[in-house]
Amino acid sequence: MTVLPEVTKAKLNAAVMALAKLDRPAAVAILARFDALNTVKLKPELWQAVFEACEEARAKIAGTP
Repeated sequence: MTVLPEVTKAKLNAAVMALAKLDRPAAVAILARFDALNTVKLKPELWQAVFEACEEARAKIAGTP
């Protein structure tokens, strides 16, 4: 069984902000996919998924597979 590292609110916010600096519409689209305008009211059980989506989008922008 694989245990994923728990994403803290600070780490989540940092990932969203880093993506927003590169591509704000992409960050907004990811949050919208999870029915959120920002991370304030995002449920903790969604933090990992949003974090991963932001990291994936940043990697695509940077050209990293």
